[in-house]
Parts: sequence; C-alpha cells; structure tokens
Amino acid sequence: MKLVRARRRPAGIAALVVAATLLFTAMSWMPAPVNEQEPAPISPELASLSDQLTTEGRGSAGEDHRPEPVDIVVRFAPPEVDPSVKGETEASVSSLRANAEDQWDRAEQALGELAEDVDVIERFWINGAILVRAVPSESTLRSLSELPGAIEVIPNFEVTPLETSAVEPAAVAGAMTTALADGTAVTYGLDKIGAPQAWSDFEVTGEGVRVAVLDTGIDPQHPDIAGRLVGSDLNDPLYPGGWISFDASGDPVPSRPSDPGSHGTHVAGTIAGGDASGTRIGVAPGAELMAANVLSGPGGGSYASILSGIQWALDPHTAQSKDDHVGAPATVINMSLGSGGYSDAYADIIRNVRDAGVFPAIAIGNAPCGASGTSSPGNLYEAVGVGMTDVDDRVDPGSCGAVTQWPRAISEKYGWPESFVKPDVSAPGTAVFSAIPGGQWGNSTGTSMATPHVAGAVALLRSAQAGLSVDQIVDALENTAWHPDGGGAAPDPAYGHGRIDVHKAISAVLGASGVSGTVRDAATGSAIRGATVSFADVGERWTTDENGTFQADLVPGDYTLTVERFGYESQQVQAHVPTDEVVTLEARLTPMTTGTVAGSVTDLDGAPIAGAEVAVLGQPVKTSTDAAGRFSFQDLPAGAYQVRASAEGYIESVSDAATVRAGGTTTIEYRLAEQTRVLVLGDRGNTVRALRSAGLNAESTPGLPDQSELDEAGYDVVVWDTPASVDAERVRTFISHAEAAGTGVLWLDLGTSADAGIAQLANATGSPSGRATADDPNDPSIASTGYRVIADHPIFQRGFATGGAYGIGDVIVHNDQNGPKHHAWFAAYPQGQVLAETVTIDGDRGVTARGGGIAVAESGRHRSVLMSLNATAPSVNSRNWSLGALQVFVNAIDWAAPEGAASVPPEIIEPTDPDDPDDPDDPDNPRPPGGKGGSGSPWRPGAASGGSGGGPSQLAPAASSPQAGPGATTTAQRQDRPERPSTTPDKPVDDIDELNGANQGGLKAERDGDLLTVTIPGANEGDWFFTHVYPSGTAVDWLSADDQGRVQLDVSSLNDGLYKFTFVDAEGTFIGWVELQIGEEDDAEPRGAPRAEGAILAPRTDGGSGLSLSGLEQALIAGTGVLFIAAALVLVVAALRRPAHRAGTP
Repeated sequence: MKLVRARRRPAGIAALVVAATLLFTAMSWMPAPVNEQEPAPISPELASLSDQLTTEGRGSAGEDHRPEPVDIVVRFAPPEVDPSVKGETEASVSSLRANAEDQWDRAEQALGELAEDVDVIERFWINGAILVRAVPSESTLRSLSELPGAIEVIPNFEVTPLETSAVEPAAVAGAMTTALADGTAVTYGLDKIGAPQAWSDFEVTGEGVRVAVLDTGIDPQHPDIAGRLVGSDLNDPLYPGGWISFDASGDPVPSRPSDPGSHGTHVAGTIAGGDASGTRIGVAPGAELMAANVLSGPGGGSYASILSGIQWALDPHTAQSKDDHVGAPATVINMSLGSGGYSDAYADIIRNVRDAGVFPAIAIGNAPCGASGTSSPGNLYEAVGVGMTDVDDRVDPGSCGAVTQWPRAISEKYGWPESFVKPDVSAPGTAVFSAIPGGQWGNSTGTSMATPHVAGAVALLRSAQAGLSVDQIVDALENTAWHPDGGGAAPDPAYGHGRIDVHKAISAVLGASGVSGTVRDAATGSAIRGATVSFADVGERWTTDENGTFQADLVPGDYTLTVERFGYESQQVQAHVPTDEVVTLEARLTPMTTGTVAGSVTDLDGAPIAGAEVAVLGQPVKTSTDAAGRFSFQDLPAGAYQVRASAEGYIESVSDAATVRAGGTTTIEYRLAEQTRVLVLGDRGNTVRALRSAGLNAESTPGLPDQSELDEAGYDVVVWDTPASVDAERVRTFISHAEAAGTGVLWLDLGTSADAGIAQLANATGSPSGRATADDPNDPSIASTGYRVIADHPIFQRGFATGGAYGIGDVIVHNDQNGPKHHAWFAAYPQGQVLAETVTIDGDRGVTARGGGIAVAESGRHRSVLMSLNATAPSVNSRNWSLGALQVFVNAIDWAAPEGAASVPPEIIEPTDPDDPDDPDDPDNPRPPGGKGGSGSPWRPGAASGGSGGGPSQLAPAASSPQAGPGATTTAQRQDRPERPSTTPDKPVDDIDELNGANQGGLKAERDGDLLTVTIPGANEGDWFFTHVYPSGTAVDWLSADDQGRVQLDVSSLNDGLYKFTFVDAEGTFIGWVELQIGEEDDAEPRGAPRAEGAILAPRTDGGSGLSLSGLEQALIAGTGVLFIAAALVLVVAALRRPAHRAGTP
C-alpha cells in the first residue's frame, strides 16, 4: 500500500507517497469502538509514520527535516440508505447525505479545535468519511481517533487499474472474432455471452441505460465510442454529466475528456462500443456511457478519488462544484480496479451503491492473486465480482478466485456468511479486442476486460425489462450462467456461478407488463418524435419513434414517468403497471413560446465560412452555415443561450448569453480567427491527434520538407519529433529561416532514437550539450517518468486539459503506464533557460533527477522549446502522457507560436417589441444592466402557460385504457385564468439600497426549512408576478399566485448571504419586496460558485433557467408549484478559448 502525501502546491500533479507492506488488514479486523469515548483504531502505517518522521528529524545541523503533511481518512459510523427508499437512486442519495451530515455535526466541534493542525479537504457522504491533511504526529493521530463517532483512521491509499496484459494494437480482431449468420463480425466475447441473439430476439441494445466507467478516462472521439458519452449532444466540450476527473484528494479537476492510458477506453468499448473497425465490440451499443478518471488524474488514483467517483456516478455534478448537480445517475458502475487482500474500506460503500439500486460490476483480480486469492473491492459480499474465461470457455489461469475467509469480526459486522465464493460470475476476458485511444483498437487480457462484459449485459437486461432490482439482475445472471458442470452447479472459485449468458438471463426475467404510450403536441395533436420517457431517476429511458410512440417493458409496480422534448413543457405521471398487463397512456406536451436565433460566420476579413458548425451550448441543437456563411435556429424556446461557432482551421467562438424572445429574432454575428498551424515532423503516434483535440490545426510529415515548401506554407510552429535523419547543414538552414520568419520550434526527445529532434539539434549546433538516455527503459524500479519544475514560466499554467498550474518543486508525471519508461535529458543549454528537470520516480515515489528536461530560448520574434520526454515511439506516444504532460506540451506550442490576430467577440443583436411599453430602445424606458431574462430551460421550464405552478400533469391514460394510474387524473382549473405574460419587465430599482420601507408593499415572507412562501396583498388566484433577485437585480421568472395570493420558492441551494426578492405584476407595476437572510448576518455577501477569470455562465441542462447571472447569485429554476433556486453551472470558457490563436492560454 502507498500513502498519499499532501501536494506541495494545490495544482501539483503528483507528490510523494510512503510505501507500506500491508493493506492495513490487521487494523480493519478490529471491531469498531463501542462508544464515542473509545479511540478508533489507527492504521499501522500511520502509527509508524510518526516514529519515522521523528527519526528523520534527528539529522545533522542545518538539514531541513520538516515533516510533510499527508492525506488521512477518518471513517465514521457509516450512513445507511433508508429502507423505505432502497432502489430509488435519488432518494437514496438524499438519505445518505442526511445521515452523513448528522454524523459530521456530532464531530464538528472537536474537529474545529484541531483547525491549527488539521485541514479538512473533503467529506464523503457515500460512507461518512472525511479526508484531512495533517502532519501525522502522535498527538494529531490520537486526536483524530478520538473524534466523536470515529471508527477508523486510515491512509488515503493509492488505487491502480488491475494489472492486465499489455494492449497489443491491432487493426482487426483476427482469430478472436465470430461471424454471425448474416456475416456480421463480432468479438468472441459478445458471441459467447449471447449478446447478438439478445439484440435480435428482444430488440434491445441497452438503450436508455447509463453505465459509469470508473477508470483511467475515455477517448470520446474514438469512432466506436463517439456519441455514446453522456453530454455528447449538448455541444459542451466538458460533457457535463458524462465526464469528470478527480485528483488524489477527490477534488474534481475541470478538463476535457481524455484517457492518459488505454485501460478506460478499452473497458468502455467493450460495454458500448460500435463496429467502426468492421467488428462489433460492445455488448450494449445503445447504452449511454459516463466516464470518471479516478486513476490517472493529478496525483494518481486513490481511495479518495474512488469515493468521489462513486458519488459522482450516483449524483452527477460538474467539475466546478460537487454541489452543481447535472444529469441523471448511472444504473451500472464498472470498476476494473482494486488491490489484493482483504479490506473492508469499501464495504459500506458498495453496500450503499447496491441499496441505491445501482449494479456494482467489479473485477475480482489478476494473478499473482496473493494470499487472499482475490482483489478488493471485488471480493466484498455485496460486490458482483467478475472472473475471466477464454475463447474456449475455460477459466484463464490469470483469473483470481477463492473461498473467502474474512475475519469473523468483519463478517459479523456486516452480516456476511462466514465464507463465500468469489468470483460471483465469469465472462470473456482473454485477448479481448476493443477500442484504445487515438482511434485505434487492441487486444488485452484481464478480469478488467471481463467485467465490462457483465456491465454491458446488465444494460441489456435493464433495457429489456426496466424496474428490475439489483438482486433480481444478479439472480438472473447467476441462475442462467453456463458452467462446465451443468446448470445449477454450486459456485466455485474458478467460474463462480459460471460464464454469463445474457440471452438466457433476459428470457428469465422478461414479463408481459409495461406501458405503451404516445406523445403528441397539445396544440396540434401531431405526433412528437424524439421525446424521452424516463422512469423516475433510475436512468432507464425510452425515445419516441416517428409516430410518437414508445414501449416501456416494466415489471409490475408503481412508477413515475417523465416525458420531455426540447421546446416543450415536461410532464410527469404516476403509472400503475399490473401483472401481465400493458397500460396504454398518451402524453400531450405543451409547446413553449419560441423565437429565432440567426446570424453569420465569417473570417476576420469578412469572407463567409461555409460549413461552420453552430451549436447551442447545453442543448441538443446545432446546424451548419450555408454557402453565404448564414445560419438559423427556428423555434428556440424563449430564454437565454450561449451559442458556439466553430470551423476547421479556425478558433471557435462562444457568445455571451443571448436572449431569445417569443416571436422575435436574435442575431449573432461571428468573425473567426485562424488556428495556430503546427507541422509535426516524424510523428510516430497520436501527437497530431492530441494537438487537434486541443484546438490546434496540426498535420505531420515523416521528414523535413524542402525549405521552399516550409516558407510557402507559413506554419506557426514546427515540432521536431523523430523525423528521418537530416543533414546538419540543413538543420542550421532551417533554424535561420525559422528565426527570420518568427516561426516557433519545439525540439523533442525520448531517448529511443538518434533522429529525435534534440539529438539532431545537438548534432548540428553543439547545443544542448551532454544529451543522455536511459540505460534500461525496462528497469522495474522505475514506476514513472516526469518533469520537476525548477523555474516559473507560462508553459506551466493551466489550460484546456487541466484546471491547475504547476510551480517550482512540483513533479509533473509524464508516463506512468505499463511498459517501458524511455527518457532522455541534457546537461546544459547555454542559449536559453532550463525550466524543468527530467526525473524518474520509483515505486515508493522517490524522485531522482537525471538532468535538463525542459528549456526555452527566445531571440527576437523567434521562440524555441526543448522537451526531453515528448517525442514518440511505436510503443510510447501521446496516449501514454498524463493530462498534465499533455497540457504543458500544448502550452509550449502556444508560447512558441507568433502572436496572431484574435477572433472578434460575437456581436449580439437582440429583438425589440414595438408594442412593448418597456421597449429598451425607447429613450424614455432604458433597460438597466442585468435586466434581461428568460422563461426557463427548455428541459426544466417555468410554470406552464395558463396554469398555476401546481397545475396537473397532461400525461393520462387514453380513453381506451383499461385503467388509469394514480395521479393521472385531471383537476378543475379556474376558467378565466390570466395568460402568462410573454415579456420580461425591467428590474424595478437599480441598486439594492433603493429597496426600503417606503416601497416594501406589505409583502410577507415565511420560511419553513427550504421553502420560502411570499404572500402578496390583494393577489388573486392565477395572477402573475415577476421576480428579480438582488444584490444584482437578476431577472428570474413569472410566478403564478395560488388561491391565497401566495407564491413559493425553494431556497435549499442558495449560499449564505443576504437576498432581496422584488415582485412586479403583469401590468409592470412594482408591488414590493421581501428579504431573506441565509447563514450568519456578518456574512451577508452571497458566495458564488468558484469561477475562473473570464468565466461565462452557461444555460443549465439539469433544471436551470438558462439566465445569465452574476457571480454573487444563483440560477433559479421554475418547477411544478415551487420556484427552485440552485447553483448555476459555470462553464469555464476562459480555459477553452484562447485570447489570440493560442490553445490553453490562461
């Protein structure tokens, strides 16, 4: 086990860890304290570390032996899911949160007394643990163990992907494929588990089911994965709700999806991949993927990053804030990770995952299997541990398995049997053909490859028969599995219950009950194609066809079905599904008021750009420009949107929030600048692709072109990777032309070839001097290579791939993947400045400096960079790089490139209403800043037109339905209800200080928990009132009063501070205001979500209003009966858009 030490700087990639010999199993066997006064056990590793640090402090005079803080996990009595909500993910998460917070409250005072010595870094509601950072002195560890409710004090230990065979790149699957009767090629694994038969016989491919892959990351652009990552249709490069990356402390790291290794992409391909290679690789190609990098983020994988990843899978949030919820949860979690031995550190977590209705598919481990014969957490009783079989259905000799022998104290604590068999089931895992980053494919072997077969099978099961519990799915897989001893054989440590057969499993659970429905436009009666119908928050969903129909096969029971379609008000209904009966329902969705966004895309000279993609951020809406560079979006619901324009060879541009008004046309004009043009010489693997993903216009040639060709092409930067050998005089000629033209140059090395850029530079110019390479790149003592920063420079700033910068002393891990660790360095570079050293890192995270790693030089307009680890070879290339290494490489290109022209900020021309007395173009009615607003997100709109906030659902049984489910009836409404106003009134005052007793209006507010009820004197049922929220006067939405003249707001997600809500009636008259104080009065300034400089608020997709808000306020969401206030989604555009033509410039 390795213990994670605190990073020297918050943005540092990786820091030191301390090796230990055991997985703290001895400590975990100890029973929990019987009362709060008894100190919790402290892991032997932490207990001994205090003595070790004391010994180190006895060095000779003048030596600095100040102990470094480490990350420590304090586990408290674990929260449990309330039995009444088991199987309901959202409700289970709320239950766990509440229980964990109760536990933390009891320890808060004692924890506060340790504030000088202990920093609280994270809290984890999934198991009630907290992560603290402290020097592990004896007194501090004792104080942590005495915290009320503490049951264990353990390290934030490292977690890695399970060891698998090296991925062997392959263009086709070769002998490990099977040809179906129709000639379709599938991997042998898909054929063995019966996936093709399930597709054809039951017409299911996993559609509507979300699978979370907690691994090293994902390549979302891989042709077999593109379009399958959640958020891919929302035109947001951060894939909200579908992608996240965590550092070793469990903090989310804003970044674009990537896979520094190949493990995560390979796993994801087996779950839901397509057939771009000519061979179908995914068990459930219609499933949706969620991917969390919990193993290759800054600092590597850790216990804390795994906890954060599991929490995210159950309750997705953005990278900016764990409180900024977005999207639906996963229904399956794939964890191809673990470590040998017995540890109950995950026991409460996996139990809670399962109780929340989410299936935990976890690899059982690969040889060598150790004394326990299995890997944790796959060997936990509640985990579904997966072993691997080969093409002949034999258990692979590398697959772990055993009759577990958990210590009695643990078995009794969790109510487990004294012993049980692991794995639970097996699946194909030998030489599995799947996707790897960079648009490639490869074969790999391991239980890591078997586990996604099971996760994909679960997606097929839930797609075929929604509403199944985890236990029902497990029973179906186990009872129908193939075993060499025949069906019904007792489980054994080799196969478990057997190799799964998903076709038979579906046959075992498929019933004759469900819902058959039609979705129509309430105004026209026409069928609505592409509407989604979902079952509560569990994740299963269906999409209507061209006839507006859907078929949801559901086990008998009561369900809440939600029907949504862009441009329509969403609807919900409670449906009762009897045994062996299909209920017929019809949904009539009310169209929202709409407007148009139109405009043009040109270059800086005004020439039209045809074929440019124009997309609405956060919404499934995009189009392309015509030959004249024009575009148009018809029927956009009224609201505020950011719109992005991009074209090949140009820097993309994102508009500020543009208001769309009913019946009006909002115009956005774009003028785009050209991207940085990069030529890579001798790219031996994926560098060009990585640069293109960073927004650079990159291409490659195997050798150095003629100088005349280079001069004519006018590249901004030339990257010398490993081109064919060039004559020294030719190299010097190239340098002189680059200096004259101001062309930036990157000289690379890796130590694999004498043709590497730095080697050819040194040969031609004599500088740098003392180039050296690794004696043995396969040295088993080298765990990773990297750079250690020794001087500050812009290339170490944050950018498109990472949210943090690097400072002096930080180690940027470059390559920690399986395989050779090639590296190079140089002794001196008198022409410039050395910024970082090449270092090697051993298994205990000991860092050894080798020599110069990164250097820069500048002469006039010409800039050059030397990078000793960034050249490529067939076995080591950009897909082996960490996110930090990729970011520094992109930043280096950006710094070396000559300054260029920047894109012109998009011009927004919003429509005016000539009949509106509050027309902003009327000089007598100027619109004050911040007075714009919209009526809500198309997916979570404001109150329905013509109805109160608590109006009934329009989803009800058709006339021919044999029965109506509970809640599907209609309610009488006031016939003369005023229509919802279509305009947005100006804010009544410019400054919060103008709200005083003279204009308070007698409004009364009463807060009950998270619900704020405002009573408006003289208001009648159905009267409309528009509210603004101060300090900044942000326009929110129209609210409809109930029969007692009241409107309601949910304020559960507002940060501490002082707020004032104003109300204007439908005639534009200022009625009055109410005040709300949240938190302490001496902390009256509301605190917004963390924002990077230059950040822009984007329309939310999970219920936000789509308004453009100040950093001090929150987005407000109009819901049924209540106006919900939630934290606004912050889209960090500053890290994605470059001020000139440079990617990654902070």
